[in-house]
Amino acid sequence: LTDRFASHPIWRDGLTAALDDLLSEVELLHDGLRLVRERLEADARRAEALAPLLNEIRAVARRLQTAADGLRRALRPGHEAVPSVRWVEVRGRDRNVLVSSVPLDLAPVLREDLFERLSTTIVTSATLATEGRFDFLAGRLGVDALDEKPRTGIFPSPFDYPHQALLAITTDVPAPNVDAAAHLQAVTKAALAFAEASDGGIFVLFTSHRDVRECAAELRARGADRRWPLLVHGDESRDAILRRFREAGRAVLVGTASFWEGVDVPGDALRGLLIAKLPFRVPSEPVTAAQCEAIEARGGDSFREYMLPHAALRLKQGFGRLVRTATDRGVVVVMDPRLVTKSYGRTLLEGLPPARRLAAPWEKIHAELIRFYAQFPQR
Repeated sequence: LTDRFASHPIWRDGLTAALDDLLSEVELLHDGLRLVRERLEADARRAEALAPLLNEIRAVARRLQTAADGLRRALRPGHEAVPSVRWVEVRGRDRNVLVSSVPLDLAPVLREDLFERLSTTIVTSATLATEGRFDFLAGRLGVDALDEKPRTGIFPSPFDYPHQALLAITTDVPAPNVDAAAHLQAVTKAALAFAEASDGGIFVLFTSHRDVRECAAELRARGADRRWPLLVHGDESRDAILRRFREAGRAVLVGTASFWEGVDVPGDALRGLLIAKLPFRVPSEPVTAAQCEAIEARGGDSFREYMLPHAALRLKQGFGRLVRTATDRGVVVVMDPRLVTKSYGRTLLEGLPPARRLAAPWEKIHAELIRFYAQFPQR
């Protein structure tokens, strides 16, 4: 929703009345709950007996007020509001309408409400730096404008990546931004061959749920689910899928966003990653679109300043799923030739761990997969 939304005809066609009526109803409910709570609290003995109920009434009242404030910020923010990204979307099987509003820049909020209130803060992760610097994240967090300049450090990994891992990049598959259908077909074929070479134990990571569903359907059609446990993002909760993956020891997991980060599967259960394509953000996604527009409006380069650093961090996070201990071994296959054909590919590669690298046609990579897993059989 841009500023033009304030003059959209839908307001005259009924949105004004509908929003006013809804906010009035919410206010009435809020006042009614407050009145009930105050009357119950007036009797100290009764209030003590009903303490759990009173706490629930307070919580419901807060949720109502939060919902009303959120609707106002998203649909009728006013000129004094902080710059924000606002959008409306339909979600889930029930086609629920979700109205959202988030600050365009979280840096001032984090700086004022978090970092400036603390004497010491330690921010640590394996995926904070891009191009060997912390500039991108420091700006996003607001720590680049603190009175005291942050002290930073990058420390070497304890893992022996050249001996523990192989990074293979296919050079002869269609780029996903050129021929998406042919690329997905190549990824599915490679996933099946990868699983055969490693006897399962792999993640197949995508950047969209649609690709996950199409790949999973094709793998089932080719009988993959009869050879290995096939776990598909969306069929169960993430925790349930991960538990089944660990227990199986030879499963094939097809997933998207939430499996790129925050997932820990040490040992032989996970011994390979197939990354379908470089994890660039979807340009039309509301927050991404708004951030890019703001950068371009001040004369910046939104691809270099926003899209590329995000992709670098996400790619590093995806790679980081593989080697979790000093004894883990495995292969990461990236099915996106842009990693070696585009000028920005060097930036992305330099941010990845120093695993042994192979950029080659798929057939050569396939042969190397077979050799790698024959050399390091499952323990």
